[in-house]
Amino acid sequence: MSDPAHLELALGALALRLRREVEVMRVLRSPERRDQFLGLILGEEDAALLCDEIAGRTAAGCSDGLDASVADADRRVRESRAADPSLTINRLAAAFGLDRLEQDLLVLAAAPAIDPRFGLVYGFLADDLARRAMTPALAQRILADTGVGLLALRAACEAGGRLRRNALVAPEAGDQPLMAAPLRCDERVLDLLMGRDRCDPALMTLIERDCIDPATAAALGAVEAPLDRPVALVETGAADVLLWTLQAAHRVGLRVDRLDWRRWAALPEASIPGLLARALRDSRLAGAAPLLRGWDKAPPSVRAAVASAQAPLAVTGSAELWAE
Repeated sequence: MSDPAHLELALGALALRLRREVEVMRVLRSPERRDQFLGLILGEEDAALLCDEIAGRTAAGCSDGLDASVADADRRVRESRAADPSLTINRLAAAFGLDRLEQDLLVLAAAPAIDPRFGLVYGFLADDLARRAMTPALAQRILADTGVGLLALRAACEAGGRLRRNALVAPEAGDQPLMAAPLRCDERVLDLLMGRDRCDPALMTLIERDCIDPATAAALGAVEAPLDRPVALVETGAADVLLWTLQAAHRVGLRVDRLDWRRWAALPEASIPGLLARALRDSRLAGAAPLLRGWDKAPPSVRAAVASAQAPLAVTGSAELWAE
């Protein structure tokens, strides 16, 4: 099955889930409340009705036919993923260790950018038509029947979670509680889910691919440790560093991407951590391990972003500087 065909299945299943949530809200909300726009004013009676919704939504029923349709659509989505490991959603899951919840959240975050009608329904369910992005709170309602727990959902959506740490989704600007923070799918990831694989234009001049033919590194013999986690290398000479990295990467089936600080130094400091996360993401999807050279000259905040990366990469510099 192609990526577009699988995405159509996944969005169809999501549409049924949203339809069911609309039915739940129809049962719980009074006619007066359904007729008004609650994004502007919330009175005492409305607040009381909100409490009734929170307390009663899990007990509110909807038609057995709709429940069965949701279950059938979910089954077809899971079967299509299991049948084709080459699907983008499976590649993302394998590369970044995404579980089922994180895969579902990725589809929820991507949906409004693929079809704006999803955003309209998100806004309706949130009682605010200006809020057309997925939020963790909305995701909890939509995925309630999957048994997702609040702690698991918070962990999946927080800054240190795999989705945000690997630049798969990003929050909108603003100071909001985690559960109410809108999350959007990254444009590069969105293209991949839709079956379009193209380079991130912002990274094209910042990454040099295939520094040396991996076959050359393999012919030079094995190294003691594979490059399956961040490694700091003491600079002893350009050839030594490149060859060691290529040898180590070859042991785990990776190529090498070179990220030289001189290409990044002119960028605004605040933009570098986000771009670095995207570069590490793209290298991982391309089956490459980044080699960061000259980043000991980077500002402390940027070096901290490098040190916190949880991906195969090598960074060169002085032992004293990277000891932290």
